[in-house]
Amino acid sequence: MKFRLDPKNLGQILSQLRQKSGLSQAKISKLCDVNSPQYISNIERGQCLPSLKILKTMLSEYNVSHEDKIKLVDLFIESAQTELRDIFKLDVNLGHKMKAVHHEQDNVTTISAANYATAVGNYTF
Repeated sequence: MKFRLDPKNLGQILSQLRQKSGLSQAKISKLCDVNSPQYISNIERGQCLPSLKILKTMLSEYNVSHEDKIKLVDLFIESAQTELRDIFKLDVNLGHKMKAVHHEQDNVTTISAANYATAVGNYTF
């Protein structure tokens, strides 16, 4: 499958895949165990990202090849990073060291992204 890999069009890609597979938004919402087709519509219009569970179900139901699944999961990750940067107004590369400033007694501590994740809680897939 050929598609333009851009975080802004993940929803459009998912919409095209759904239509190509012959499924309605109502049908895929039931298969994804979602209460409303509106949620699928919101994903496809780029209003929100699907959960990983829903993305997995969508790609499975749309009979996406393993190679294309990898590309779409990478696109999902890039989309999520972009959304997080927008939400938190971040302009950082998550792979670089982040600085945490502790104002108490003028202490400045530098911690790595991995240590920061451990301190605030890891999110595993």
